[in-house]
Amino acid sequence: MRSKLLCITMLLFFCGLLILPQAAWANDPAEKLQERPLTQILAEISEKYQVFFTYDRSLLENVIVNYELSENASIETVINSLLSETHLRYQHLGSNYYVIFQANKQGQK
Repeated sequence: MRSKLLCITMLLFFCGLLILPQAAWANDPAEKLQERPLTQILAEISEKYQVFFTYDRSLLENVIVNYELSENASIETVINSLLSETHLRYQHLGSNYYVIFQANKQGQK
C-alpha cells in the first residue's frame, strides 16, 4: 500500500514538473508577440475598431511585424505603433477610412 502511494506521489510530482514550466511560459509577454503578416493584423484591427484600410497589396505582402493588439488603445495609437518600424505611413480619410502608403514622395502622390 505504501509503495503504491509513493508511486502515485512521485508520478504526480513529475507530472507537475512537466506542466508548470509550460504554464509559466504561457504568461510570458514576449510569447504573445508573434511575427505575423501586416495584412493579417490590419484585418484584426479592422474588425475590432470597425474601420476600413485601403492599400496597395504589393507594398504590404511581404511585411512581417511583431505586434499584439492593445485592449484600450485608440485606433490612431494602434496604427502608429504598428507602422512605426515599417516603411509605411497612413492617412485618415475621415469617418472609418484609412489609407496606408509608402513613406516616400512617390507614396504620398
